[in-house]
Amino acid sequence: MFHKPLITILFAIISLSTNNVWAKQYNNKIDVNAFAKLPIMHEGRIKPIDSFARSLRKQLAGKDKKATLWLAETLFNPAAAENIPSLRISNPDLLNMLELEKQQDKLYSYKKVMIALDAKQDILKSIIKTPEDKWTKAQSDFITLQENTLLLGNLLSSMSLFLPLSITLPDNAPRVLRPYTNKRLSYIDVIAFNDILQKEVKNIVKNKGDDIEKYNETEQIIAYLSFTVANMQNSGQHSKIFKIIPVNEKEEWLSPWQISINKNDKAKDPYLMSYWHSLAMSFHDKNNTLWNTSIENIKSSIETEYNRNNALQIEYFYNSTNPFYISILFYSFALLLLIISHYINKNIIYIANFLLWTGATIHLLGIMARIYILERPPVSTLYESIIFVGFTAVLYGLIAYRGDKAKLWLIISASAGTTLHLLAFSHNQDGDSMIMLGAVLNTNFWLTTHVITITIGYAFCLITSIIAHYALTNMAIGKYNDAIFKHIHKASLLALLFSTIGTVLGGIWADQSWGRFWGWDPKENGALLIVLWLVWILHGNISKQIKKPAVIAGMAYLSVIVALSWFGVNLLSVGLHAYGFTNSMLWSFVIFVAIDTILVIGLYIAITYKSKQKDQKYSRPSLHP
Repeated sequence: MFHKPLITILFAIISLSTNNVWAKQYNNKIDVNAFAKLPIMHEGRIKPIDSFARSLRKQLAGKDKKATLWLAETLFNPAAAENIPSLRISNPDLLNMLELEKQQDKLYSYKKVMIALDAKQDILKSIIKTPEDKWTKAQSDFITLQENTLLLGNLLSSMSLFLPLSITLPDNAPRVLRPYTNKRLSYIDVIAFNDILQKEVKNIVKNKGDDIEKYNETEQIIAYLSFTVANMQNSGQHSKIFKIIPVNEKEEWLSPWQISINKNDKAKDPYLMSYWHSLAMSFHDKNNTLWNTSIENIKSSIETEYNRNNALQIEYFYNSTNPFYISILFYSFALLLLIISHYINKNIIYIANFLLWTGATIHLLGIMARIYILERPPVSTLYESIIFVGFTAVLYGLIAYRGDKAKLWLIISASAGTTLHLLAFSHNQDGDSMIMLGAVLNTNFWLTTHVITITIGYAFCLITSIIAHYALTNMAIGKYNDAIFKHIHKASLLALLFSTIGTVLGGIWADQSWGRFWGWDPKENGALLIVLWLVWILHGNISKQIKKPAVIAGMAYLSVIVALSWFGVNLLSVGLHAYGFTNSMLWSFVIFVAIDTILVIGLYIAITYKSKQKDQKYSRPSLHP
């Protein structure tokens, strides 16, 4: 585990350099950044509201740009927010099904989508009656849209209990209601005198019946206020997503509606609800002073207890700076310079080397931040493992370059860093990448030993494959240098070492967790396949049973073997290790396997053909005596 004060200092430096960029976004009146740093319980962990907003915005709209500002508007101004395009619909068949006009940005407002969905409830019922495995893409997207719309609806009502109602009690209201006349009322205000209100409604109904047309104006206002409160309470029962109030029992957090409806008196700070009430009103009134005061009150109430060693602050700046997006810029620019250096000034290599080290440093900072925030190793999900493998490959290439100054190592670092970053981003399209793990997986010892070891094994497999592809290409064009084979052999031995140890450690973990060392699970078989493939190729090379071109081709094909073990097993959707797969990645995986298979076989055939021609040339009988 990295030293925590060091990480705090490093991200404090980043915060000083980036704070002005994200300062006071809401018309210079409301500072949404202060709001973004407040804590919330979501998906099993305490995170800054900024992470919560980004996660939901990405899930609903497919992007997280200005997510906190969008969330603030959604929470505190729902009447306007329901007309803001926030739901993404990209499937043209679904648009036709809902009879919606195609929008260029593919975003639609909650109000439009709700109207469209309400008109197509018969379609929803028919889809539900159909087995899920027989759904078309449009039907599957219909259900997803339905779920996202309900989620957005719950979010829109999350703070409605604090917002002013459009009803004001007149001066001539009954005497018992006079203390509340001519005041701006919210649901929370009305609940305080709801018993009195309900008695007055009963008296009105008793005297004049249920026909509201018979009521005078004041009586209609009282009845409408009672109806509105009851209706809000009914819809508020489903608003559980915005959990911002900690309670005493088991570190549980509840939404304001849950606190209000259940009359929960176990909140750790009895004034916290009133602070959020003030915050909602200050946004509604664009009262910057009250907004800042309310945020400070909320922070002093809960943030000190739940902001573990500035973890919320660090996560906020991690989100704001996007370290992996910065590191890929350095890697890709370094790769471009390395390509240019082949044709122009070779001194550009030194600049590329500097860019790669800078990118690797930022890459490492991002990994360290995730370790600090989540308090676990950085290889617990598919996204994290790709990021970690990328860093391992980049670092190995840079260290190797310091040894023999071969440009190949810089190319390996730059290409591996760029490619694996892009692969990681493609596996992080929806929701929050900092997810909580299941009880079986959430074991830091085994995550640190088994998962990191097997992941380092993946990294060396990919390094071996990249070098072998380079060597295979050079052999095909007649520029092969036998010195490169030593690097292939060294990297493959490291790959075998880490893959074997990682596989054995995985078996021990499985024995402790599931009571068996080996169960022929697809993921276990994939790990074993890597070990067997390496043993086969290395043994064939040492025993001279496999010729050098075939050895290099086998090592080049290691990238496909790793892809099958790392990603391919998830296509089966079976086993205890089936995770991280998305249907959108299926064709990408198939295309990669097909292209690399054709490439390796094609290069090997070209080398074999050239070797036969060479042998025939030297075996021809001489025409001279």
